[in-house]
Amino acid sequence: RVTGSGKVVSEDRKAGYFNAVKVSSGIDVYLTQGQKESIRVEADDNLHEYIVTEIKDNTLKVYSKANIRKAEAKKVYVTIKDVEKLSASSAGDLFGETLIKTDELYLSVSSAGDIKLKVEVSKLKCRISSSGDINIEGVADELDADLSSAGDLKAFGLETRIADVSVSSAGDAMITVTEELRARASSAGDIYYKGNPKQVNAHSSSAGGIHKK
Repeated sequence: RVTGSGKVVSEDRKAGYFNAVKVSSGIDVYLTQGQKESIRVEADDNLHEYIVTEIKDNTLKVYSKANIRKAEAKKVYVTIKDVEKLSASSAGDLFGETLIKTDELYLSVSSAGDIKLKVEVSKLKCRISSSGDINIEGVADELDADLSSAGDLKAFGLETRIADVSVSSAGDAMITVTEELRARASSAGDIYYKGNPKQVNAHSSSAGGIHKK
């Protein structure tokens, strides 16, 4: 276990090419889409050695190799050009500082990981489990979301044309859809939707519910 010194310093890390970011173990990542990849760590001066930023298979992994008990800051500022996949787990958080524009985007959260983003994409895939949250706004032509074990998708601010959403085990999905909704809810999972989709295919069981807002 390590306790932060309280003196925050900033350092730039070497950045090669990556198109995916994976954050875990209680670190906060602030993501900007820009022309060139960069990585900057802002943390207590005695914590830098424990905060890992490694690039493997085009994925930037950000995690702590020590159990950081208390810190004034444990933030990593990341600039990425091409964005394909973002994931947060084990209380790692990822915040979008700018609009993320890409063709297809895959988001994954688990074990109290959170992602908060504004996007402009054609296809968006969300996988949420074990009390992870995705809070998203913007535009996606197609949304495919799968939630389990108390994960939440907060996406009323995301306008989608076609949405395919499956929720189980106490997860909540909140979406806005204009044309077609395929919704499945089970085991106390709930789906709330806004908009007037022309086509709704809804199936719920075991205290799961699908509700128009």
